[in-house]
Amino acid sequence: MFKTLIVILMTSVLVNNYVLNRFLGICPFLGVSKKLNQAVGMGVAVIFVMLLATLVTWPIQRFLLEPNDLGYMQTIIFILVIAALVQLVEIILKRYIPSLHKALGVYLPLITTNCAVLGVTINNINDGYNFLESMVSSLGCGLGFLLAMVLFAGVRSRLETSNAPQSFKGLPITLIAAAIVSCAFFGFAGMPKLNTGNEKVQEYLLNVLEYWVREVQVDGYRFDVIDEIDENFVLKIRDRLKRLNPELILIGETWAEGKRLLNGCEMDSIMNYSFRQAMLDFFAERSINAETFGHRLETALSRHPDETNMAMFNALDTHDTKRFINSCSHRLDSFKLGVVVQMMFPGSPSIYYGDEVEIDGENDPDCRKCMTWQENPEEKESFRFYQKLIQFRKKHSAIRNGSFTTVLADERVYGFARENEKEIIEIFVNDGDSAAEITVENARSILIPKGNFYIVCRKNGEIIEEICS
Repeated sequence: MFKTLIVILMTSVLVNNYVLNRFLGICPFLGVSKKLNQAVGMGVAVIFVMLLATLVTWPIQRFLLEPNDLGYMQTIIFILVIAALVQLVEIILKRYIPSLHKALGVYLPLITTNCAVLGVTINNINDGYNFLESMVSSLGCGLGFLLAMVLFAGVRSRLETSNAPQSFKGLPITLIAAAIVSCAFFGFAGMPKLNTGNEKVQEYLLNVLEYWVREVQVDGYRFDVIDEIDENFVLKIRDRLKRLNPELILIGETWAEGKRLLNGCEMDSIMNYSFRQAMLDFFAERSINAETFGHRLETALSRHPDETNMAMFNALDTHDTKRFINSCSHRLDSFKLGVVVQMMFPGSPSIYYGDEVEIDGENDPDCRKCMTWQENPEEKESFRFYQKLIQFRKKHSAIRNGSFTTVLADERVYGFARENEKEIIEIFVNDGDSAAEITVENARSILIPKGNFYIVCRKNGEIIEEICS
């Protein structure tokens, strides 16, 4: 955990510096960096506001906006919170450090509209950080802002004594210097980013993609962070590859809803991270109850047509995040219940290598450790568990193409039904601390021990199969 927090901190300061890399907060960066004391004062004020803003906005997002499906109000509510905090900072400085308050002038209240502060609070949510990680990220972003201010204050002090051409003096040379300082920070980012808007780059990459389809007959592609690929290029990719193989599947990775990508002109499917987050919140973090969990799942399904939902890649683990079993604090019962829901939920279950033999791992790179190749993996309980669920899924068409309905949501007990014209299947999971009694068809009572599940399949009103752990 400590290692993860250090990585987040250093990444926020250097790699994703909000001023010099993401180009946010440019107004105070240029306006208050003439003198070192003013730069330091503004930097400290921004750190304070960023930390307090995250302290307030993260719980608002997780416990108010998301459970009530009010995500569309995120920006305006976050701005109101930031504005209130800036007022608090201004009052404190005016009372105890009047000289700094006067020096910062109009730039202090402008922190309210400082896109860096707003960007930090929103990105912490979008990046899937928990509360502690969000606070560390905000601290790192604030320190990065302070670092940029101090560095540039030093550069500007040297510029004042430089013998620059007359036409470059003042703002022009300042902007050029800012660009050079920014370029220096790109070195912390590692790999270069391809300009996918460039036609020559597009053509080169298209030829590579076509080669593997034509010569090796690959069945599909997964595009990492597809949001950062030029949209026109994505359209070209689909057009060119579908000509070679109309059945080729194109999967996009996006941490957003991905509605734009699933318009029929771009991707066939996306990594369903909204599903994953709901699973983490219910089974791993236990931060939401069954009612909110069911609402989150139904909301995710409502965003897309049924045909699209059936093609969504539902993952519990990825190469970018710590393993689900680690997120569950190695509670094997919670892990297995999460797998049950994953295998029975509409869409395509995406099983990350090693989950079937309980490989653990914290955040990247620990989550990418080598596969444990056992001579007899079937001896692992989890391996047999996965096999059992896969066989059940293959056997019952309602799991693959049936409708989805929540049938029970009671604290830590959740149940849902999958139904088509052939059969009805009900799935119940109990992630509570005690046994739960449920009522199924014909008023029959079923006792589900804690950490266990119950699945029943009915055809024409008759039970044809039952599974319980």
